[in-house]
Amino acid sequence: MKEYKKTPNLAIVPFPTKSATTAIAPLQFPKDNISDEWERLLLQVQCINQMAAQLESMILEFKAIASKLQEKGKPHNSTCEYLAVTIPWVRQQSDESFILTNRKVDLFQAEKDAQQLAQQLRQQSRSKELRSQ
Repeated sequence: MKEYKKTPNLAIVPFPTKSATTAIAPLQFPKDNISDEWERLLLQVQCINQMAAQLESMILEFKAIASKLQEKGKPHNSTCEYLAVTIPWVRQQSDESFILTNRKVDLFQAEKDAQQLAQQLRQQSRSKELRSQ
């Protein structure tokens, strides 16, 4: 067997260092860049939501035109079939974060509102008739 030479036990001596009197500041982005980017983000949110509102309006107008064609007796059985419709939408949370989500478009809201108004008017008319008797 080979015999290894023993090396003298060398104590680890730390290198002399200067005592730190100031801490290294964490990396910070310039304030103006963050505020500029935040403004751009807010403008983008407004733009997305404005375009979504315009899209919703155009979809409802499309439905109104298709309904008129249907009423006028278009030669086809059905002008349009309506399925569930959603549009993109950005919401801001209470902690100022954003959620990119979808918002449902109720294609039949106008009809529901008209039915509700007609029902309210009928009830008012009945109550007036009962009071006058």
